[in-house]
Amino acid sequence: TCCARCGAVLIRRDWYDILEWRLEHGACPDCGTALAGRFDARPGKFGPRRLPIRI
Repeated sequence: TCCARCGAVLIRRDWYDILEWRLEHGACPDCGTALAGRFDARPGKFGPRRLPIRI
């Protein structure tokens, strides 16, 4: 996932495994642009697996 304004990599994944997490309060640390969505302070530790969710 890249910042829409400056193009910086904010979240880098390998399928479901999160390899890099650069969000600061849901925004880009380089330019401050908010990323659309709901984000925790830290990424979850799910590893390369899917989790069922109820919609």
